[in-house]
Amino acid sequence: MPSRALIVDDEPAVCDLIKTVLISTGMEVMALGSSKDAIAPLREEKFAVVLLDFRMHAPSGVELARQMRGSGINQMTPIIFISDDQSVAAVSEGFAAGASLFLYKPIDKARLLRLVRSSHGAIEHERRRFSRVDIRCNVRIGLEKEE
Repeated sequence: MPSRALIVDDEPAVCDLIKTVLISTGMEVMALGSSKDAIAPLREEKFAVVLLDFRMHAPSGVELARQMRGSGINQMTPIIFISDDQSVAAVSEGFAAGASLFLYKPIDKARLLRLVRSSHGAIEHERRRFSRVDIRCNVRIGLEKEE
């Protein structure tokens, strides 16, 4: 079963570039252009990694990260913020919200691929934590003298 990634960025070109690179590594990718559209999938589906635009319209990427870290099945999922703001304040805010890594714009394929490869261990660990295994066993139930 391939790892699943979620990309949330309001710039279609950024989503397309990241999606292309992640698919080339064998990942399954869901790309969304609105942070509002990401709320339900983050609550209902398990992802191995989530890439969020740092500054989006409400809810912001920072708020989505806080929601993820607060509870739910993606609580431990690695979060990569996509940002053009490299200020100390932005980095501090991102890590306080639960960021694992930052990816700065403009994005180039080689840098993104290195980032994905360097975070591969964390992504695989999270994927394995939620792997499902079929278990079958025979069960006998008894009540008084009947079985």
